[in-house]
Amino acid sequence: MKSVSNKDYNIKEEQKQYKHLDIKERVKIETMINDQLEVYGKVNITKIAQKLNRSKSTISREIKRNRRMVVTEVYKKESIFKRKKEITFEYESTEANAKATRKQREKGISRIKLMYNKELINEVNRLLKEEGKSPDIVAYRIRQDNSFNVKVSTNTIYDGIRKGYLEVSTKDRKRMKDKSRRCRVERNPIPESKKEHSIELRPDYINNRVEFGHFEMDLVLGKQGKDKQCLLTLTERMTRFEIVIKLNNKSSSEVIRAIKSIKEHLNVYSSEIFKSITTDNGSEFSRYEEIEEILGTMIYFCHPGASYEKGTNERHNGMLREYIPKGSDISKYSAEDLDRIVSKLNDLERKKLNYYTPYMKILEEYDSIEGTELLFNLQTAVNN
Repeated sequence: MKSVSNKDYNIKEEQKQYKHLDIKERVKIETMINDQLEVYGKVNITKIAQKLNRSKSTISREIKRNRRMVVTEVYKKESIFKRKKEITFEYESTEANAKATRKQREKGISRIKLMYNKELINEVNRLLKEEGKSPDIVAYRIRQDNSFNVKVSTNTIYDGIRKGYLEVSTKDRKRMKDKSRRCRVERNPIPESKKEHSIELRPDYINNRVEFGHFEMDLVLGKQGKDKQCLLTLTERMTRFEIVIKLNNKSSSEVIRAIKSIKEHLNVYSSEIFKSITTDNGSEFSRYEEIEEILGTMIYFCHPGASYEKGTNERHNGMLREYIPKGSDISKYSAEDLDRIVSKLNDLERKKLNYYTPYMKILEEYDSIEGTELLFNLQTAVNN
């Protein structure tokens, strides 16, 4: 489905020039905080923002970054608990301004060090090119490596890619290219035949990713054509574990064949691993009742045209496209090729997983040793 952007509606975006808070504004913030705490006992961020002609988020971030918690012990004669702790906070403008200035100075130093430190820049290039790590993971690795004695932020690495002093370009980082803002269109209602399987009925524990075993599913197409091979992708919502199965064509019978191969491999563990699957309304998933019966799972459908409702899977499809570009002939990719690609995705650290890999997260969240081994071997088993 074609994404909708502001360009489609001829909406011109004006780029706002952001200006950092200065010492005068910080003094005003400190004064207003103290006055509000004295009179009302609490801080009204909206009034401070209006007075300084700043956004509420700017003031909120400034206070959160620089507030200092103050714990005082109060003696109350009339209270059951004679001694009671009161927790308040202080904001000191001079200290906040010094911290901001120091942060800006360190930011500039880290970029200069990235440009002129050959060992550091070689390591960043190696992680980006050879290991295929994202800028965020590279920054994390550098921070963990004490030998460089410098902190490099994710923005520093993105800046290095854009300005050309790293070997990787924006063309190599496909997801850096599109700067247009996408907006969500109004959702269409779920078809009547699938009302009982609407994503609106999906429980909160699935929505909030607090339980392992809930997947999102989609098709990734290659060369256009009725009998052209394509890929069935399944992404586990909590751990971001990815499974990719080659299909002979885009049909419901091929999807059922793939689901049966999953069941055959996982056997009794299928319903334990696949507790639910969320997918779109494509005709290839029309035999959803059979899928539920085979795997012992529950199917949920997104609203038509609302692919963002299974955003984890869509994100991973984009990552898969870095190895299998649009329009590729899927038949040219062997089972070994798919196994290698998916292993790279599952062995990639994620900020969302607290820098764990999906493999590591599965080991943490799923306590069945035999089930885990079957799941790790599923990719190879279903494509042979």
